[in-house]
Amino acid sequence: MPYFNFHLNADVEITKHPLHVASKEVSESLLDDGVYVYDDLSSIKIRSQLKSLRLILCNLIKYPNQAILYSRQHSETLPQRYNPQQIGIKRIISVADKLADAGYIKNKTGDNAYKQKEDNSHALKSEMISTDGVILLAEKLGIVPESISEDNHCHLMYRETLPNGGKLIDFKETEYSDHIEKLMSEYCAFLNQHTIINLKSGEQYVDIHLTRTYRNWKSKYPLLYGGRSGGYWHQKREITIDGEATVELDYNASILNNLHKFLFDSYLNTGRDIDLYHIEGVDRKLVKILITRCMINSESRSESSARFAFFCDTDEYKHLKKKSKLSTSELVDAVEEKFALLKDYFYKGKDRAEHYAWIDQNHLFFIAHKAALNGICALTVHDSFIVKESDKDTMEMLMYSTVMPEIYKRLSPLTN
Repeated sequence: MPYFNFHLNADVEITKHPLHVASKEVSESLLDDGVYVYDDLSSIKIRSQLKSLRLILCNLIKYPNQAILYSRQHSETLPQRYNPQQIGIKRIISVADKLADAGYIKNKTGDNAYKQKEDNSHALKSEMISTDGVILLAEKLGIVPESISEDNHCHLMYRETLPNGGKLIDFKETEYSDHIEKLMSEYCAFLNQHTIINLKSGEQYVDIHLTRTYRNWKSKYPLLYGGRSGGYWHQKREITIDGEATVELDYNASILNNLHKFLFDSYLNTGRDIDLYHIEGVDRKLVKILITRCMINSESRSESSARFAFFCDTDEYKHLKKKSKLSTSELVDAVEEKFALLKDYFYKGKDRAEHYAWIDQNHLFFIAHKAALNGICALTVHDSFIVKESDKDTMEMLMYSTVMPEIYKRLSPLTN
């Protein structure tokens, strides 16, 4: 599912009279058992509406018959980096609703923003889908695939933290942002050379454009926190690449493993033979929750234990805690002992946890790009890669042998 693309444009000016003529022709020419399928668009007439219509039509033509994800949350116009034509979301919503009311698009409203669970989740977005009528309307107005251009669609998004509203904000280009733009642009171009299909949804992923989202933790360097990317094949999936079945490869305890590699130039393990979340007498799910959701995200051991108690009081983990042979304090001791070299990196708070994610995601995408240079189509999912079965051995070798560029260590406060 593509996201609404604010970077599309067409060298065509839509004016009121030609639009009304074209929409009337479409509405009168397409009948179904004597019933008009489409209405005319006489209510779209002011300049800002016509400009918004052009952008919407560009999206519908570029992504025909696909659910285009967009936000209906009334917010201020995005900075020019993300919205070059400075078209407000209220106007997009207004014109989309007029198109839907007239039958030109299928419009599905998304969930309330307060239900958002994670960055880049598209489950909450609204959807617009083209119809034959809107394709014909766009053609009559001169908007066809050949007339559409795309202006410097960036691969980085910089957001406020969720408690501060999570809105997109601008940033200055740096050596790091230039590096990521180049890497992600080349990686996405490579993915678009392949046929990637989700057999569960029946969707073929085309015009893939991955965007990495960073958070503003008021650092001297603005792009040191987060860097995750979501959407596409992150949902329920059974992926084929170029018609071949795939396997999913991951780093066991990715955050800890990649942090150890970053700090000490070695992995905690180099395969699946040793489960880093294994603590004798405790279900690994509890250990994973304790480390990733509590010890790494908290500012003290006591706060971490309180978080852990909260998770263990939910239906999902309550029975696992009852079966545990270790108390919370004993389990924390066991984890600190097992990861003694990383102990000083626990209990540093949410912002530090986001920096660990930055290290993890830099690692993930650099290896995916390296795989592309070796002819391997590797799809990233959180902390894992989806590759063809025939590429499994080579990909595992790349996962544990690729050397990271020095730029990451030069920027990180952990190594300065």
